[in-house]
Amino acid sequence: MDINTRLENEDLFDSQNAKGKNRIVALNNKGIFTVEDFINCDIATITSTSYLRNYYVAIQYALKYKYKGEPLVTDVLLEQEFEIDRFRVRHASPQIHIRFAKKLGFENYMISQIVKGEIRNKMEENKDFYQRDIAKSGGFKQQYYYISMMEILKVIAQSGDKLAQFYVDYQEKKKLEEEHQQSYSEILEKFKKEIVLLTAQRDKLDEKIHQLTEQVQKLEGGNISNGRK
Repeated sequence: MDINTRLENEDLFDSQNAKGKNRIVALNNKGIFTVEDFINCDIATITSTSYLRNYYVAIQYALKYKYKGEPLVTDVLLEQEFEIDRFRVRHASPQIHIRFAKKLGFENYMISQIVKGEIRNKMEENKDFYQRDIAKSGGFKQQYYYISMMEILKVIAQSGDKLAQFYVDYQEKKKLEEEHQQSYSEILEKFKKEIVLLTAQRDKLDEKIHQLTEQVQKLEGGNISNGRK
């Protein structure tokens, strides 16, 4: 990919969106016009806003992956799964999934609202299970639910968010590559086992041929000896 691509032509800056356009104008005013300019800039000199700083740092990581082939720094955050305390979600208490989402470039409030919605969905989907669980435990309601970072990001991506969609696409591509690598490794291992098996069979055949050859030689030797008599 061309690192000299202008910001308005890079999907992650979302120039079709009003907010994206405004950000591009602000970056242009700072002398940042291309992907290369953005990758090499010091984010601290662009904005003092905490959320926007996290957002731009996340964009930088994504662009370094896309244009320079560098490993995605935030990769490990995409695979996280969280045990969510229902009480703390209801009271908007800060939790690790929000801190991780901030590092991926998203706002606290948006993440907390999405997680609340997803937890409600999980409670509704498992209503019968939780009712049985409550009865079995003498009225104690299930307190913990599980949600993955990718579940959160897929919800954000549905709204058209380009960064969230980038993460979803990245993770799906990574999963396919891992499956391909696993398939390749399995095939390779199968071939190795076949080679070992065939080698063992060959060794047995070689030994059998050697034994038969010795018997033939002995018989031929006996015939010659008998003929001389």
